[in-house]
Amino acid sequence: MSQRWKIDLKDVRWFQLFLLIVIFIAPLLSKVQYSIPVNPWTQQFYDAVESLEPGSNVVIMWALASRQDGYECTPSILRHIWRQGVNIVWMDYAVNAQPLAQELFTTIWGQNWKSNPELAYGTKFVYMGLLAGAEAGCVSWIRDAKKTMTSDYYKTAISKLPLMAGISDASAIKMWINFGAGLFGGMAGGAQIIGLAKIYGYRMILTAGTPQAAGAVLGKWVSRLVEGEVLGVRGAAEYATLTGEPDPTASYINAWVIGVLLVVGGMLWLNVKQLVLPRLKDRKEP
Repeated sequence: MSQRWKIDLKDVRWFQLFLLIVIFIAPLLSKVQYSIPVNPWTQQFYDAVESLEPGSNVVIMWALASRQDGYECTPSILRHIWRQGVNIVWMDYAVNAQPLAQELFTTIWGQNWKSNPELAYGTKFVYMGLLAGAEAGCVSWIRDAKKTMTSDYYKTAISKLPLMAGISDASAIKMWINFGAGLFGGMAGGAQIIGLAKIYGYRMILTAGTPQAAGAVLGKWVSRLVEGEVLGVRGAAEYATLTGEPDPTASYINAWVIGVLLVVGGMLWLNVKQLVLPRLKDRKEP
């Protein structure tokens, strides 16, 4: 004869299961955004963006072809850059990176982003599209922007774009921001671009999504070749802490904080249980 299955709520494993459910579910449901320690390279990336003066010309080189490459941090970073009142020249490092770039434009400025009056396309923002030639193409643009790219993504001549009319080479650029570590992952990657920064006077900061890329480019910050870096999901969470705006990476922060609290709380409970409960039991016994 089969016995009815019963739940023994006194079994400590049910409590452990409940804690695991809280750790996995609570961060996704919580709207609270906690602060976490910020690494110095993330702080310096943020400070570099904050230092930009209104009207400064900024190059954004976009190399992210998938969300797994560190896309999580890009909306909050781009909003932060845009709030500084800068002018943006946007270029894509590869053709397969263009769809995600255009999706990001829609996220920030709406479906008809090119017609958004806030964007002031052609005057404050120009989408140049693919810069062919990888590192060599970047070097060519730095030295002679007008000759390297004669039109934007929409085949509009740069002579008809007020922002581009004032940019003949990188000396007109205050900052080069690389989204994705494509240019800087290898030992030789981006060496000329970094070297030309001292000649033309632009500053450099970058992001990297994957742990492999993050590890490769961190040395660029340690060597002071770039001013700041945002690395991986953790970096995105740190940046959300600095900007204070709602961000999908808040779930990472929440999981980190809630997980630590539960682990510490669980350890304290087990220790208190071992110390206190036996004494209470002894008092009850005659």
